[in-house]
Amino acid sequence: MKKVLKNIVNFTIILVVILPLFTTNIFAYEEQEVDKLLEEYKFGEAYKILKENLYDEDKNIDPIKIRKILELEFIVTDTSSMILHALELVEYGQNSKDYYNQMIGYYYLGSVYYELYDDTKAIENFEKMLSIAQSKNYPLGKGMYYMFTGLIYSSYEDYDLALENFTKAQPYFEEAHLDENWVFPNFKENNKFMIDLIEIILSKSQDKVSRFVELGDAFKDKNWKLKYSSMSRCGYELNKIGAFKEAAYMLEESKKTIALADFGDMYNKFSGYMDYDLAYSYYSMGDFKRASELLLDEAYTTNNTKLEVERGELINQKLREIESKEIKRQSETKTKIISAISALLVFLLITVIIIVRQYKVADRLSQEVYERSIRDNMTGLFNRTEIINLYQKNIDKDISLSVIDIDDFKNINDTYGHSVGDIVIKDISSIIQDIVGDKGYVGRYGGEEFLVILKKSDQYDSKKLLEEIRITIENKKWFFKDSPVTVSIGLLNEAKNTSFNNGFKAADELLYLAKRNGKNIICHI
Repeated sequence: MKKVLKNIVNFTIILVVILPLFTTNIFAYEEQEVDKLLEEYKFGEAYKILKENLYDEDKNIDPIKIRKILELEFIVTDTSSMILHALELVEYGQNSKDYYNQMIGYYYLGSVYYELYDDTKAIENFEKMLSIAQSKNYPLGKGMYYMFTGLIYSSYEDYDLALENFTKAQPYFEEAHLDENWVFPNFKENNKFMIDLIEIILSKSQDKVSRFVELGDAFKDKNWKLKYSSMSRCGYELNKIGAFKEAAYMLEESKKTIALADFGDMYNKFSGYMDYDLAYSYYSMGDFKRASELLLDEAYTTNNTKLEVERGELINQKLREIESKEIKRQSETKTKIISAISALLVFLLITVIIIVRQYKVADRLSQEVYERSIRDNMTGLFNRTEIINLYQKNIDKDISLSVIDIDDFKNINDTYGHSVGDIVIKDISSIIQDIVGDKGYVGRYGGEEFLVILKKSDQYDSKKLLEEIRITIENKKWFFKDSPVTVSIGLLNEAKNTSFNNGFKAADELLYLAKRNGKNIICHI
């Protein structure tokens, strides 16, 4: 009996010593498996494992995994998922006082709004990131702030200010300590690439073409993200200066890089944007067959609209939760005060009146938070997520879809400044909304581009209504110049039972046709 007991004790000791090591190896294996998949560019499989193991048993997130997920989503521009995960990372940082990860959450929120052309919200989140970086002395956050403000100026082709900001960012990236948890730790090299790129753009030399090609080729042996992003950007710039052959070479090389990666079920639309630039190169060289093949390839442009709408609803819910935290705290404080007073009051009627008033205040504040989550900050129109949501809700009805774009808007910004450009966007938004009224929905899709969904009716015609919008804008007098500001419009008259992607693609192609045919017109089918 003693011998049996001794064996049991010995076996228990072995289990106590060995089992933790075995368990640790299981979790380590999961991390090693993800890292291996990332090294092999199997991003879809890595993404799936990370998502399946994102939460622990108590539904708490793992900030390292959510950061890796965000990096992969940023690659494929899965903006709706990015907003949800970035909000979760911010919330995690707030609750746990993990300021570093809270800062990174704001970085990704700013990044996604930058991708959605909502520069106001992008800057708002980058400034929150900078505030944490300054108070906690995180050089990485300071560098990322100046890098993205440089990208914003670059998108408006204000290259002097862009270069100034990229130059400010570089010393911070040199100083920054990047932890080992970044999938693509390339901030310093990305920023240096943008400095070199803009110096070529600003140069007066005649060898710009060869310099762009040399810059892109310099990244051939770099990691996956640096290679595809730098070469595609050089290709885009080569297209702008008419070097179509060199642009096609650079974009094809970047496309080959994308083909190396396996994204699985991840939504991969960024290749579609590259196909458009590549098609433009071939079209300009007269290779219409190759251009049409690229434009008609829907391998990267098909999107599950229903999923996007569901994500949009989740985003609105998460935004309301975060934005109303302060309101909830105030409401809780008021409720405690009311309860204390109520206990002392003799008349039940007085107690009921006070409680009802507080509920009304809370309800009004909640409604205000909801309205902010579905509206564009600058114009008050529906934001991009909500206008797509409204289209999907009305897809089985007789509706039309039109895309309206302000003609030569870049020239307005360059000549008169961005503040004047903002006034133009706001005034044109008001004209469109006033004329559409309750006949449909108006949303700001991004930058100077608007979407209008019109409900079919015997009382008006979609084309005539849009023509009224076009003429009203053309006849408007502006304080900053005598000549008119105009818009071009693409109209898909019959959008019933057409997915948003297909409907938008058709309307956008008609808009492009209107631009090519002299602008300030409506093209429709």
